[in-house]
Amino acid sequence: MSRPMMFRAGLLALASLLFAHAHAGPYSEDWTRSVGVQPLYFPALDLNRLAAEDAVSEQTKGRPFRFAVGHDVSVTPSNAGFWTDDGRTARWSLPIHAEDAAHINLGFTEFSLPSGELRIVSQDGSTVAGPYRQRDLPAHGQLWTPVLMGEKSLLVLEVPSRMRTQVRLQLNRVGHGYRGFGVESVACRSGACNTDVACLGPSDPWNLPRRSVGAITVGGTDNFRCFAQQHQQRSPHAVLDRHALRDCKR
Repeated sequence: MSRPMMFRAGLLALASLLFAHAHAGPYSEDWTRSVGVQPLYFPALDLNRLAAEDAVSEQTKGRPFRFAVGHDVSVTPSNAGFWTDDGRTARWSLPIHAEDAAHINLGFTEFSLPSGELRIVSQDGSTVAGPYRQRDLPAHGQLWTPVLMGEKSLLVLEVPSRMRTQVRLQLNRVGHGYRGFGVESVACRSGACNTDVACLGPSDPWNLPRRSVGAITVGGTDNFRCFAQQHQQRSPHAVLDRHALRDCKR
């Protein structure tokens, strides 16, 4: 082998080693197999503008807590990502890169798999949303994922080769997260009668109950911190103070 070829081979090996180290979790193989696939990219958010908007919005009682900015897209396995097929299993992958994102969540308005599964892998390869299969979905056929921490996520779809053409999958929303879910805000704020648990000292007795949190996300961008009863049942899913219940809207 000539020296230039040896040099290029060495660079490729080094790049593969660094890539594997960056995605070293149990699902890192998914990232390794997707090297070179063009990502779906979104530039960094204007955090100063968002902070100003949130400061105004949060003055109104009952308004949801915004934790992400939604990017509307129209992505399918036929117009983005990359397919591989060994004759038995067809595999589609699509990296997503939302620059400087604290976390990412995804909304699919169409999800229909004849067989197989979809999973979304975190940036470090340590966690995965899913796998999602046809039997996991509600009747409306939409899929809205939980958040995955980090500015990158990877979609991996695997189906039997003979059923590849029957896949119906459309990604319509990418939630570009900038706060919430353990990401500290720049300032501690609370209402007049509240204790902001984000500002507690390490020995404060409220540190244990503060970890019990419930939230309903809407559209991948907003967070309603109140709960509704299902089927007129009176199960105490969450306990809120009286004014918090008053401020929540259906």
